[in-house]
Amino acid sequence: MHPLIPLPLYYSFLFLSVLTTALLIGHGRHLMPERKPLWIGMALWFIVQYLAGKLGFFADGIGEVPPRIMLFVVPNFVMLIFLAFSRFGAHLAVPFSLFFLTALQSFRIGVEIILWLLAEERLLPLVMSWEGRNVDVLVGLTAPVLAVLLLKGKVSHRVMIAWNVAGLIIVTNVVVHGMLSVPGIERIVTDIPNFIVSYAPFNLLPGVLVPIAYLLHILSLRKLLAR
Repeated sequence: MHPLIPLPLYYSFLFLSVLTTALLIGHGRHLMPERKPLWIGMALWFIVQYLAGKLGFFADGIGEVPPRIMLFVVPNFVMLIFLAFSRFGAHLAVPFSLFFLTALQSFRIGVEIILWLLAEERLLPLVMSWEGRNVDVLVGLTAPVLAVLLLKGKVSHRVMIAWNVAGLIIVTNVVVHGMLSVPGIERIVTDIPNFIVSYAPFNLLPGVLVPIAYLLHILSLRKLLAR
């Protein structure tokens, strides 16, 4: 753990990461108990990434090109592309409700509050917060509203498709800015580099939480477009 990271932010982010992942895995196991290896694999992948950050694997490689975090990020995105276009991804989307897939995106509110507080502590580039070029909090704030409207049947499929597409664009904007400000890559910021993702539990942002945001959007779109 980086000595400058305030303990409340450390544990808040860790709790949010564990809670979000547990809700996804727990609900998935409930809906699809026959996919037990998948849910166990996701839990193990979370633990491995946290331990890698905790043991200093990423921090020891700060400044390397490519950054060590890419060893986890690249496999995540390969899997997401597979789910987006494969028949397996279509089958995986079926049991989940649009309500759950939308409501769980609310975790992004907590993420953005913590990122903003880290930026205030000068532990994160301002560009990565809502005071910079990160508007991801808008997705988090609208998620519970749309989830309630889905329950009441007062939101159209076209609106949900547009919202999910916009969410994908917004989270991709965050990913691009985050990666371009990592030490070892030509930075787009001039104040401080994005070194925080090299320390646990914040390595779980690109390694776990961002992939979950993508996954929820992808599964939602597969359900909506299938209809």
